[in-house]
Amino acid sequence: MFGKHWTPAQGTVVDRRTVKTTGDGLVSICEFVVDVRTPDGELFRAKVDTPRIAINFKDPTVGMVVQVEYDPASHKVRFDKDDPTLSMKAHNKSRHSSFDAVLEQPAGSPIVGTQALDPRIAQVQALLRAVGAETEPPESGPVAPGEGTTTA
Repeated sequence: MFGKHWTPAQGTVVDRRTVKTTGDGLVSICEFVVDVRTPDGELFRAKVDTPRIAINFKDPTVGMVVQVEYDPASHKVRFDKDDPTLSMKAHNKSRHSSFDAVLEQPAGSPIVGTQALDPRIAQVQALLRAVGAETEPPESGPVAPGEGTTTA
């Protein structure tokens, strides 16, 4: 038999690297390390390239779970371009919908959406406070040696 028999599976992106970038810097070709889980429960790791014709393709980020297709005989893997999480059009539509939803909220509503503080930043700030490091800039200018300190 000739050709590959592509079978749907689920993949978790473990790593990525840029292989080359166009001269204008607008397009990057990447390859990804993906842990693939087949419908039978088999788990294997594979290298997956950016699709050759990728007009609507949105590169996945590390940690994303995406739909892939694999060939059971060779264990070659490719991204499923019908997966909405890999669609630039679906991504842009979601961003516009989120923006419109925030616009409809009353003034003073909590900050949400794409402009919300990344939760990892709050975790880093909490760790810095725990070790006694300042996370906010001082309210006044620099303090000269001997000023602003009290002795008992």
